[in-house]
Amino acid sequence: MKDDLNKIRSIVTRFKDLTTLGIANIASAGISGIFWFYLASILGTSEYGRLSYLISIGSIAGVISFLGAGTTITVYSAKNEKIQATLFSIITITSAIGSIVTFLIFHDYTVSLYIIGYGIFNVTVADILGKKQYKNYSIYMITQKILWVGLSLLFYYIIGFEGIILGIAFSFLAYSFVIIRGLKETKFSLSMLKSHFRIMMNNYVLDLSRAFGGNMDKLIIAPLLGFSLLGNYQLGQQFLSLLSLLPTVVFQYILPHDSSGNANKKLKKSLILFSIGLAVIGIIASPIIIPHLFPKYTQAVRIFQIISLAVIPASINLTYISQFLGREQSKIVLIGSGISLAVAIPSIIILGKIYGINGATFAIVLSGFIETAYLVYVDRLINRKSQAENISKQTQNISLEDHSEVQETKIFSLKHIILSIVIIFSAGLFLRIYYFPYNIPLILDALQYFSYASDATVLGHLPTSYIFANNGWPAFLSLFFSLSHFSNVLDYMNLQRVLTVSLSVLTIIPVYLLCRRFFSPVYAIIGAAIFAFEPRIIQNSELGITEPLFIILVTLALFFFFSSRKNLVYVSFALVAFSTLVRAEGFFVFLPFLIMFFVRNRKGKKIILNCLLVISIFILLILPMVVYRIHTTGNDAITGRILASTGDLRTQIQENGFKSYLQSSTENILKLSGWSLIPMFILILPPGLYFILRERNLDNISIITIAVFMSLPVLYAFSANPDTRYIYPLFPLFCVISLFTIKKIVNHQKNKNVILFLVIGSIIVSSIIFLDLKKIDYDHQEESFMIAQKVTTIAKGVNDYHPEDAYITPASLPEKWPVLESSIDFKTITIPTKNFTSLTEYIKFGKGKGLTDLVVDGAKNRPAFLNDVYYHDNKYPFLTKIFDSYNEKFKYHLKIYEINYEKLNSEIIK
Repeated sequence: MKDDLNKIRSIVTRFKDLTTLGIANIASAGISGIFWFYLASILGTSEYGRLSYLISIGSIAGVISFLGAGTTITVYSAKNEKIQATLFSIITITSAIGSIVTFLIFHDYTVSLYIIGYGIFNVTVADILGKKQYKNYSIYMITQKILWVGLSLLFYYIIGFEGIILGIAFSFLAYSFVIIRGLKETKFSLSMLKSHFRIMMNNYVLDLSRAFGGNMDKLIIAPLLGFSLLGNYQLGQQFLSLLSLLPTVVFQYILPHDSSGNANKKLKKSLILFSIGLAVIGIIASPIIIPHLFPKYTQAVRIFQIISLAVIPASINLTYISQFLGREQSKIVLIGSGISLAVAIPSIIILGKIYGINGATFAIVLSGFIETAYLVYVDRLINRKSQAENISKQTQNISLEDHSEVQETKIFSLKHIILSIVIIFSAGLFLRIYYFPYNIPLILDALQYFSYASDATVLGHLPTSYIFANNGWPAFLSLFFSLSHFSNVLDYMNLQRVLTVSLSVLTIIPVYLLCRRFFSPVYAIIGAAIFAFEPRIIQNSELGITEPLFIILVTLALFFFFSSRKNLVYVSFALVAFSTLVRAEGFFVFLPFLIMFFVRNRKGKKIILNCLLVISIFILLILPMVVYRIHTTGNDAITGRILASTGDLRTQIQENGFKSYLQSSTENILKLSGWSLIPMFILILPPGLYFILRERNLDNISIITIAVFMSLPVLYAFSANPDTRYIYPLFPLFCVISLFTIKKIVNHQKNKNVILFLVIGSIIVSSIIFLDLKKIDYDHQEESFMIAQKVTTIAKGVNDYHPEDAYITPASLPEKWPVLESSIDFKTITIPTKNFTSLTEYIKFGKGKGLTDLVVDGAKNRPAFLNDVYYHDNKYPFLTKIFDSYNEKFKYHLKIYEINYEKLNSEIIK
């Protein structure tokens, strides 16, 4: 009996600290969990979702300001290194800056205070954990939660919704005294920080990836599915927090021990087994608990069941993360977090659009399991290499330290490249998501492609009633439409945009690979960053049109063309053929490919045969679609389009004279070319052209030749159509050429890393500034669409009022989809006002075309006679105002006047 008691006492003593941590976390999580559930009951789904959205913003901004200090303090405090004062000072300053910036963007002072409090409280907790003062940790955690609940309820009943976040902020700020004490007890030393800077930055990026991984879902779901569904989702997240309580406690306990060399393997295995039990309990208990406790949250039951599975990968991941961080191998964890985030973001968007909130929830579970697979794989790889090198060490007498360095070098020869690509990919995707036009219909060319793809989905084959040339993109799009089962037309339109955004982001990888053919990985990453953050590419990717697919095909073709392996060069011609089906301009990629293929292989014995082979590959792949186009439209839309453009050019010269045409086209070309190079290429492309021409070799000559041929249709388009998107397919080549400039600049500097950092910083900053200055007014577009819906119910024929009248066609589409376009009754037509200067003359002309109403908005680009109606409608007794958007609280002021032709005739007689 005594032996049993001694064993029990030994176990309790051994896990005393774990028990203390557990009590603290269970108590604090219990308090906050109950309070979150209480808030769910009093706020309702929409406000609950909005609260989680604002806290997610504050959490991300807080982590950005936190600079990875939490794990850094914990690890080095455990090693008795006095780094507190330095980090405390820096975090206080950066948190203040972060709060100011956030206030300027979101204009919410409660979120700003939350950011400052977040920094103060988290450095406090990190320092205590590092010192293994688990009792103090328990006191701080529990009292903070009590303060949080008390202050949040107090402020909520005094000032309303904002009081909740304000209460959280003040509960954090209450621990400012720990910061002051830490500043007194340790010395400020930047030199100490410098020696740990790399580890700190790794922890910082890790924290960022964790913060984005934990909060990005809410930032996406809010605009994608609305605050109400986000409220249901947030309730599920709170349930997951309760399930993850034990794994979090164990992680906080084992991290300092892993840092000290104590593995705790049995505890980790027990945790994983226990997490499986927790997942089963969550799945079974959800349908019983939710309907009784939260009857308003009807969608939460299935969310709870799905998200319960996430506790399994979360537990496994935390054990491996603790292990890697304890060895100061934070880059492994960082890459894992990056992979998880890169999977989670597009999965939430795609699955969220297809399966709603349940799909978005499953995306979180999926990303967790993928991160688990990565961490387990890397750990096994390390163990295998360690065993092999231990055998080698016995025979070669390699020291343990040298062995460790060799091991890490071998395993992570590509780690920086992968990490950089993941970060660029995630950041590029984030920018595209941030500017994504949710619930705004497609217009113009994008709408035509949409209708074509929809008809192909309904018919089961390519339709024969369309006459536009570039049907490669809608044919590709129809494959995804056929796999989707939406009931709303806007969902299909959003899917079209999601695909173009995805293609645009994925192009980052072939751009990197293309740049890698010419430069080292560092410069190739910069080339990929230039493309990823190019603001025009970002804006174009959200239009749902052909360029993203065309660009990725051309870029892949370029990468394969510059391969030393002949088989891959043949693949490049196949890709060029597919790109030609997407846009006829692909033919101007095929021509220089063929020329340079001959030049590069001219000494080969089978050069003629090989040239015939690549020509055959190109022709055979485009032939089926060419035959189809000739059968349906009478034109192959490739050579026929080139001949037609040549004929148009000849006609313009004959009508306007060669000198006049040359002057106007040169002006347009120079103006649009220069404008399209701003902001990314305007300073680095021209010197790059000089350097690439000076360093003459076959690859450089090939780049220039291909760029020249691809520029020919661009120059023609610029001379006739003021649209910069025709030059975008050249941007991957511009990235390569620009790197010659960047390399020259960097090579002439001593601090190369600083210059590279400034280059990447300049790319990001210039992109954000341009996007902000040229930001598309989506609110105006949404209102234009809503007003267009009014127009289609009121009028049968109206004047044009570009660009807002582009929404008349999508406003006529039925809400349920898909249907054949030929079965849709487009009730409202637009009659052009060009070349008219008189209202009566225009109405006389329009009457025969079906004009019934006038739509006026007072815009500067409208004819003067329409603006006169807008400002002085009393002068026109034959016009009756039947709609005014101001009366329905729209910011866009538009009026609709019905034309009374009888009164108009009597006015004319008078």
